[in-house]
Amino acid sequence: LCVREKRNNYRPWKVPGGLAELGEDLDTAVIREVYEETGIKCRFNSVLGVRHTHGSQFDRSDLYFVCRLEPIPINEEGDVPLPVPQEGEIEATCWVDFDEYRDMVYAEDPKVGHPMMKHIMKIVEQSDQYDIQKTIVTSVVPGRKPSPVYHAAIKSESS
Repeated sequence: LCVREKRNNYRPWKVPGGLAELGEDLDTAVIREVYEETGIKCRFNSVLGVRHTHGSQFDRSDLYFVCRLEPIPINEEGDVPLPVPQEGEIEATCWVDFDEYRDMVYAEDPKVGHPMMKHIMKIVEQSDQYDIQKTIVTSVVPGRKPSPVYHAAIKSESS
């Protein structure tokens, strides 16, 4: 699922994304952003990777999470709706074939290829066993609600 923004189009297509709201959990933010930009409801599976840059907006550091999601079918046959671009922000949105997306991010043309997404594609092609998982844990601080912890896969005790 890809979008083309109305402004700041650095590549032909990109994955949907945006900023988390104050106090919003990562998985909730990702699901909300995808829905806002495309109209597609989805389920959070895992984190694939994190990019960390400095000197971003307001001269702050930026953590950009790329997550594995799956669309929620609209019927028992497993059909997924066509995406609809968010008015005012997104120029176009579509389901881009996996091979086409891989070819795009691996392109040698610096206006098409995407160095960070090349790494993400390698992770996607390995399977989901290396994804960063989410577990809700209780806090040791009295009165604080449970929090998500994002971590590498934990081997089962039976292996």
